[in-house]
Amino acid sequence: MSDGKKKKYRSLKSMPFGGNALRLSWKELLFVVPAALALAFWVIPYLYGKWETFDFSEPDFRISYNFRDDYWVYEKWADYAARNRDVLFVGDSVIWGMYTDNAHTLSACYNRLKGRQVAANLGIDGLHPVALEGLMRDFGGAIRDRKVYLYFNVLWLDCPEFDLSALPRRDETGAVKKFAVMHPRLVPQFDDTLYLYDEPLKTRIGNWEERNLPFYSLQNHLRNAFYDNRPLPEWMAANPGRNPFGALRREVSAVEREHINRTDSWSASGKGEFSFAWVALPDSRQWAAFLDAARLLEARGNDVTVVVGAFNTHLLSEESLETYIKLMGDVTDQLDGLGIKYIEIEALPSEDYGDASHPLGGGYQLIAEQIIEVKF
Repeated sequence: MSDGKKKKYRSLKSMPFGGNALRLSWKELLFVVPAALALAFWVIPYLYGKWETFDFSEPDFRISYNFRDDYWVYEKWADYAARNRDVLFVGDSVIWGMYTDNAHTLSACYNRLKGRQVAANLGIDGLHPVALEGLMRDFGGAIRDRKVYLYFNVLWLDCPEFDLSALPRRDETGAVKKFAVMHPRLVPQFDDTLYLYDEPLKTRIGNWEERNLPFYSLQNHLRNAFYDNRPLPEWMAANPGRNPFGALRREVSAVEREHINRTDSWSASGKGEFSFAWVALPDSRQWAAFLDAARLLEARGNDVTVVVGAFNTHLLSEESLETYIKLMGDVTDQLDGLGIKYIEIEALPSEDYGDASHPLGGGYQLIAEQIIEVKF
């Protein structure tokens, strides 16, 4: 290489890489990178949450069935309810009211008996205890210093699969049978003892991000509320002429509008007997998670009362009924031993059930009366 070429090469090496305005020292990076991450993951969701509005003031409000997987909305509703109601009913679709309109849920019946809007409906369809514990831990932090009625639905123990304690099963080809875990984003993501939860690592990481970084919770909310439950790139491809920002709305209606008050009971089309493979409490994953949720709520200063019973025993076979009675005895014995208050609901008339676990409107009225009668 000639001396001229060597000199030119050295001068190029000495030139700075890129513009000075785009280069940061390591000290500057120590400030800029955390600030950018905090802005994206926490500040922007916080500001968006302040900008977005929900009307939770409607009498006997409950979250829309279409928002049952939108934990961003649940967190906002829980915060409002904890600030504006003295009593909170927490649980699955039995609390939410699968076969009723808003005016005939358990909390609505309780409010009528009290003569004012004292209670809030914090139920969600499909909220099994393992998911309940995750929901309370990561999205129910506002539920503090309130009277909480926590419903235990024994139906989640009706077989090892529902209990999430079963080992994976294989079909005749040897392939593992898929089992649809309800509210999969709320279950423990990296627990190798949760055998039936079979999601790829990428999905598990995404679920962990939603539960720990508000940006991803907001992302899922926007997808659910405005983008037809599609990822933004997919929505844009399906709507090439629309501005994605134009789809956003400040006021979001999250109140249930579609469910009606059903009057036909489970036995209207003919009675039958059912047998369940009840899971014993020492072996139950759901029961252990339920106790964890109860303790978590108590640790936050709530006055927790567990509501047990209200199951439709009219449809159980004789053998299954005997096992059920023993199981519920074990439930109340453990609650007594742990010092957790509970109310054991008496069985309702057969005509007040819509299925194995969901009461009809008249059944909720009877349950509300029993709850109010109990004084601790």
